[in-house]
Amino acid sequence: MNAAQWQALRAWFDAYVQGFYTGPARHDAHIRLKQLHTQKVCEEIEYLCTALGLDESDHLLAEAVALLHDVGRFEQYRRHQTFMDARSENHCLLGLEIIAAHGVLDDFEASERDVILTAVRHHGARVLPDGLPERTALFCRLIRDADKIDIFRVVLDNYRRWKESPEGFVLAVPFPDEDTYNPALLEAVIEGRTIDYRELRTIHDVRLLQLGWIHDINFPATLARIRQRGHLAEFLAGLPADEACDRLRRYVTQYVKDRLLLETGDH
Repeated sequence: MNAAQWQALRAWFDAYVQGFYTGPARHDAHIRLKQLHTQKVCEEIEYLCTALGLDESDHLLAEAVALLHDVGRFEQYRRHQTFMDARSENHCLLGLEIIAAHGVLDDFEASERDVILTAVRHHGARVLPDGLPERTALFCRLIRDADKIDIFRVVLDNYRRWKESPEGFVLAVPFPDEDTYNPALLEAVIEGRTIDYRELRTIHDVRLLQLGWIHDINFPATLARIRQRGHLAEFLAGLPADEACDRLRRYVTQYVKDRLLLETGDH
């Protein structure tokens, strides 16, 4: 992949997304949310590529994956007024349909198309399928990590904004902000088990789901980025002040410290 292909892809994406802005504040806020998220994920995947020492061509290919990873979200929201796949449709598969319908990868080499499409297809899956070619799996892991880095930012920023001004917050709040959580989800985090989105009932449950991502982070640079930005500490601080959550706080803090020490020597 070369710089000219990247610029053409970026120009298509910008024009495509612009067509989803229709004027109503609530609608446009959701489109803007995903447009900014895409921009940030492109930045995060560039950071990971640099940390891993990938060459310029791989940087561009990774950024193409990041640019297109959530392209299905815009049509998803237009059709269903939600970003929840369980209440609408799989945004990853919808993204593949849109990429094909617009022919945006027609000028790419077949091997590059396969990498991009496979990464888009699986970036939101609970786990990656077995048997992926090593190079393809690398880009799948890159987008899954870059996506997680920015989702932490999105969730925390929006929760702060909602708490500051609930009446002026135009984004959807899909779960009630109750001081309760499912104890089974807390145990799942400690045991390293994957949590299904269908098990979520409250905002605390969402926090537990995302804290559980520490077990599904592929690169030490990702974990270090999340910790350095204070995202993990803020998620932990937002949980109830009870004995079980205190145990979780100790577990997550120690797990991250041990893994970074083991893999990078970072204290």
